Amino acid sequence: MLIFQAPSTPRTLPVQAEVSASIDPPEAAAKRSVTLEKIRDVYSNFRAKLGREKENISLEGLIDMYGIPREEVIGVLVGASGKILHVDEFNSAGPEWLSFRYWVTKS
Repeated sequence: MLIFQAPSTPRTLPVQAEVSASIDPPEAAAKRSVTLEKIRDVYSNFRAKLGREKENISLEGLIDMYGIPREEVIGVLVGASGKILHVDEFNSAGPEWLSFRYWVTKS
């Protein structure tokens, strides 16, 4: 018997912003410039902190995770002569991910 967990899909997808063809008024451009400056400051502070604390870095926030849709996992298992006994939601991948645990034997 094989029992394993795999993340499937993010629970929420980011909303895509509409692209406008109009030119921003000067106030909007100035506001965007201030926002970009704040982002640069945060990034610079993060890079500086990261450089000082290399020994204490938690890899949890630095490793990308990619999901495999449930239907695709099931297709691979069935294609490899697997008999799926049970699939249940299993949130060990964190609250941001829809994740499943699979119980499989060989057919």
